[in-house]
Formats: sequence, C-alpha cells, structure tokens
Amino acid sequence: MPLIWRNKIEQCAFDGIIVYGPHCEPDIRGNVIANNRKSGIKIMKNAIAHIGGNSLEDIDYLPDMP
Repeated sequence: MPLIWRNKIEQCAFDGIIVYGPHCEPDIRGNVIANNRKSGIKIMKNAIAHIGGNSLEDIDYLPDMP
C-alpha cells in the first residue's frame, strides 16, 4: 500500500493524484492539494483510496508507519 503523506500538490496541468487499478490502495493523508486543472485526487477503475486529513492537526500529526 503506497503512502502519500505530507505533500504539497499545486497547480498541476491535469490531475494532482491518480489512483488507478483494483490493487492500488494508497493511504493519502495530510496533503495540501490545490489549484489543479482537473481534479485533486482522481479515483479510477475499481481502485480504493484511504484519504484522510483536512485540518492543520492532521497535517502536523501522522500515524506511525505500518
């Protein structure tokens, strides 16, 4: 499971993050995603994404790595 934690994704010409495929289950937390041309997070083709964090506390604190 990929970890996408504490990133700043801004002003992409297309989508910020694309989650694609049935075996793709990223953990997306504490990111700042803004001003992308299409979508910030695009989930496609039976993919599952675990998305969390929408406050400053979530950005400052992340759980221990599995």
